[in-house]
Amino acid sequence: MKKILVVCATGTATAAVVGQALAKALRARGLEAEISLCAIAEVQASSAGQDLIVSTTPISVQVAAPIVQTLAFLTGVEVDAAVNKIVSVLEGQGAG
Repeated sequence: MKKILVVCATGTATAAVVGQALAKALRARGLEAEISLCAIAEVQASSAGQDLIVSTTPISVQVAAPIVQTLAFLTGVEVDAAVNKIVSVLEGQGAG
């Protein structure tokens, strides 16, 4: 199962909303992922072992996983494009 870290400024409400919407969108495509949440200040330490980071805010530190920065799950704008990009990154990493 792929591991996705969802990041926002504080790692609470916004990350939770994005994480739930992302999980639902992935399930609709027949995919499951283990989703964790964190604050931007914790992203470097929390990124180890993650397959992907989905963030609502820019990440300026070095992390071990690819990053998809998007507000789509909050705004409802271009959600399909964001999900397509996320799935593409996850599938590009092979089975997990």
